[in-house]
Amino acid sequence: MSQYERHVFVCEGKKCERAGCDAVRDALKESVARAALKKRVRVNRSGCLGQCGHGPMVVVYPEGVWYAGVDPRGARAIGDEHLVGGAVVSALRYVAPPGDNKR
Repeated sequence: MSQYERHVFVCEGKKCERAGCDAVRDALKESVARAALKKRVRVNRSGCLGQCGHGPMVVVYPEGVWYAGVDPRGARAIGDEHLVGGAVVSALRYVAPPGDNKR
C-alpha cells in the first residue's frame, strides 16, 4: 500500500511552465491543505509528461486520470471535486491515445 491515497503530478515541462504550472501546483496544494488531506494526498512536480501543448497537465493516481489545460481555477475544482469528493472533473479530463501527443 502506498504512503498516500492519491498522488498528483503537475507537469513542469517547458510549455507547461510557460502556461502557468506553478500557479496550478500552488492551487492544488492549497486545496489539499484546506481539506486537511496533506497526510493522504501528495502533490508533486513532474518532468515533461509528453503532452506538450495541452498543458498545464495534471495526473491523479491511482486512478490514472489526466487533466489538460488546467488553470488555478481548474486546479481548485480538481481539488474540491476529485481529491475531496472523488468525482472526475469531466470538463478538464484529457483522453488521448497512448504515447506522446505533442502539438
